[in-house]
Amino acid sequence: MRQTTDSAQDAYSAGDYARAEQLCRHVLQTEGSDLEALLVLGATLSRTKRHLEAIGYLEAAYKIDPESGEALIWLSDALRKAGRYEDAVRHADRAAQIFPRRPDPLFTGAICLLAMGRYPEAESRLRGVVEISRSAQPLHYLGIALMRQDKLSDALDCLEAARQMEPNQPVHWVAMGQVLLIQRRFSDARNQAAHALELAPNNGSANLLMAQVMAQDGFPEQSETFIRKALAANPGSAEAHGLMGIFQQQMGHFSEAEKHLSRSLELDPGQATPLYCLVQSRKIVAADRDLVDRLGSLIRSPHVSPHERIVLEYALGKACDDQENYGEAMEHYDAANRLGFDLYRTSDPWDADIFERQVDRTIGVFTQSYFEEAALLGNQSSRPLFILGMIRSGTTLMEQMLSAHPDVDGAGELWFWMDEAQKCLGEAGTCIDPDRLADAASRYIDVLVRAGGSARFVTDKMPGNVTVLGFIHAALPNARIIHMVRDPIDTCLSIWNTYFRRPPEFCNHRGNIIHAFRQHERLRRHWREVLPKDRFMEVQYEELAADPKATMRAVLGFCGLNWEEACLRPQDNDRFVSTPSVWRVRRPIDVRSVNKRERYGASLGEFLSLDVGG
Repeated sequence: MRQTTDSAQDAYSAGDYARAEQLCRHVLQTEGSDLEALLVLGATLSRTKRHLEAIGYLEAAYKIDPESGEALIWLSDALRKAGRYEDAVRHADRAAQIFPRRPDPLFTGAICLLAMGRYPEAESRLRGVVEISRSAQPLHYLGIALMRQDKLSDALDCLEAARQMEPNQPVHWVAMGQVLLIQRRFSDARNQAAHALELAPNNGSANLLMAQVMAQDGFPEQSETFIRKALAANPGSAEAHGLMGIFQQQMGHFSEAEKHLSRSLELDPGQATPLYCLVQSRKIVAADRDLVDRLGSLIRSPHVSPHERIVLEYALGKACDDQENYGEAMEHYDAANRLGFDLYRTSDPWDADIFERQVDRTIGVFTQSYFEEAALLGNQSSRPLFILGMIRSGTTLMEQMLSAHPDVDGAGELWFWMDEAQKCLGEAGTCIDPDRLADAASRYIDVLVRAGGSARFVTDKMPGNVTVLGFIHAALPNARIIHMVRDPIDTCLSIWNTYFRRPPEFCNHRGNIIHAFRQHERLRRHWREVLPKDRFMEVQYEELAADPKATMRAVLGFCGLNWEEACLRPQDNDRFVSTPSVWRVRRPIDVRSVNKRERYGASLGEFLSLDVGG
């Protein structure tokens, strides 16, 4: 039988898995239990994606010889492929003790930790693999682990090294594109996706990357085209169906979105994001018990990563809020924020003092006299229409209403000034360089032309522009600015209750949110004092919700626009909208989001301090 076992090993090495399986089964039927035959058969079954059956034979081999490093290595790999990550890590660790210089057990454990969302541990192990064997695969996954921790420069270095080793593998180009997309380097990300598609036109990940780039760079129609290409190439792609569901939500096509999200979950039931999107697509009622139970079941799964658990907690919070179970809703929101703080802020805390000093400097530099002196230096275009304010203050609703006017187009949240403002400072970094400011203004107008075509006004609803509004008004003195204002507690509660794919630095901590809100209020009061009255207007969210017609008449008058009835029907404005409130912004205007403090009562905790002193 030794010869038969050797022949099975040779067949396995040659990729003849059917022959290897046949020979191994013959040995086991004859001998009863043979370590080598069990190992080769388990490896063969794992290679042919029969992971559960493979685990049985490999466990039998491990029982025969608990010191067999090969049995541990193959068993850990089969357990990983079956999704049993904790068991896989335990066996991989044992194999690494037996073979301290072999990279494969370290690599298997690292991939499992990556799948579980334990990114620092995965990074550590992958660095160990790279020290032993600097090859493309561990470098690629090290780049992924670094990307998941927002170590984007290091991630690009690793992925670039992997790509240089395997320049014809689309997976490396796609991963680099994903990092560049996070950095909002849209042109570079598009180039990566395009090169991946040159290598493999039907590659699903490359098409989906291009779709995401197009959506974020202001070309949603092209985004849909690439998602459909991915689905045509692989109709069974859970990722493609999930992304199409999200896209259809953002277009306001909720029934079509639900179809794709449900299909995504059929193909891969263990996903958190499609479930969250389903909860966001409508008001959850008692008849949705199965959906809520599914959320609860998944959140208890040991295979759910920390990020997925955050998503599920927010989804459960929203479901409870919809059904007026506010105490239970807050428990889920609190849990989501605790997890979020641990994941995002423990190693990279937000510095409230630095932010406050930045606000001090802004108020000190951008005085009324400064603007009077700089008034003739800026670009004289009146096309930009800025909508800003604290996040969750109603900026999306205002843009949806304004862009329903035939003379207004909506560009969404443009990161232009958030990225460019500080570059307008002189070499010393203490005063504004007029030439740099003029160049930025000219390039910004080009961005608006691309986004808004021939529209008289193009909106930019980036809430964070409130922190760089001094640069904006100096660069574009004729631009109109609408600052949304909302009840302090409702604003901060909404931040607490909202899932952000990339949360602002002050999120996930009540004290930080309060401090950030108060600093934003300082800025708002300052801008109100120093900016011209015909360029700066405050709009109270509660007034907009209670009397939208009167409020929008005032807003349109401020902009110099004629009355347009369509502005009162944001639900009919069929445009791409990216916002956490994807369902609410497609509904007729109501006051449901006003005075939410009364529903949450004492569970508001520190947020109640906002009633004292603003």
